[in-house]
Amino acid sequence: MSYQASILTSVPTVPAPRRGRPPKHSRPVLLNAASRVLIDRGYGGLRYRDVAEAAGVPVASLQHYFPNLADLRREALLNQVHTEVRNLTADLDDIPDPWARLGHLIAAPVGLEDPRRRSEWMLWLEFWRAAAHDPTLAGDSAGHEATIRGLIQTALDDGVASGVFRPVGDTSTIASTLLAMIDGFGLRLAISD
Repeated sequence: MSYQASILTSVPTVPAPRRGRPPKHSRPVLLNAASRVLIDRGYGGLRYRDVAEAAGVPVASLQHYFPNLADLRREALLNQVHTEVRNLTADLDDIPDPWARLGHLIAAPVGLEDPRRRSEWMLWLEFWRAAAHDPTLAGDSAGHEATIRGLIQTALDDGVASGVFRPVGDTSTIASTLLAMIDGFGLRLAISD
């Protein structure tokens, strides 16, 4: 083998780029960025460009995972709402006292900390507004409401069982009324479940 031929065979070749290969970005990270942007810009104001900038990715990469802007909006909204409900549920594992648990179930959704209060309520307002027009989100809204109502009822039932609470009426009705007082009665009129 000649010297020139040995040099040519020892030089590493660069593979040709593959077409159609998906970008290497984390879908959950993109959804979290979209959720943050959604709270700032609103459901209808969410744009690819803003989410791509917040996530530090090209718009084309974002569009690979979310080819339709309506789907990106819906998934970003659901991502954040599901996270809020999961966090609320997880918080209760560390609160054995029925009064403290009930207090947390009232205070956490309302958001007692000023910076968090606006973002919490903006999220839920955007969710409920979108759910009033989107049957998929309306079904999800009903599911979340049932979950939270169930958490409230469990706290009430535990309090009744331990003798801490002595309600007049059944805990199911009390849980529904308390949830309506937290969220507002108008929500039940806007989104039928």
